[in-house]
Amino acid sequence: VNWGDPLGAAAIMILFGAVCAGTAMLMGTLFKNDQQAGGMGVVLGLGIAALGGCMIPLEFFSPTMQTVAHLTPHAWALDGFAILVREEGTIADITTELAVLAGFAIVLIGISGFRLALRAESRGFRWRRPRSSMGRCRPSRASNRHRSRACRHAL
Repeated sequence: VNWGDPLGAAAIMILFGAVCAGTAMLMGTLFKNDQQAGGMGVVLGLGIAALGGCMIPLEFFSPTMQTVAHLTPHAWALDGFAILVREEGTIADITTELAVLAGFAIVLIGISGFRLALRAESRGFRWRRPRSSMGRCRPSRASNRHRSRACRHAL
């Protein structure tokens, strides 16, 4: 199978993988157990994939549905692959598609990271800096009064 420019194809796959990772993280923060996440994951995954043009080419959609389809990352990834394969494009030709996929990934990972932090704090986990940093304070046999001020503070 000729995927077009290998660098462009790899960029699309990596960014789409990041979108998938962000979606999976978000689902992990939204549902209480893996059965809920698994059930909804299949329904949402198939629904969004169908809407994005993975089951029926976007060219068969009406102009309105094509616009709606581009609310999904699937449509942008498919557009990128279409440019690479059909038009023999390069990575420079798919910068818009890559930027949109990167935006999806950043937003999804950001939201899921925020929700994960909120969930962890609600369960009693406290986000703290470590008491001392490696390399800054070294154990010594000298008494505390001979250590630097930063190292005494870290104790």
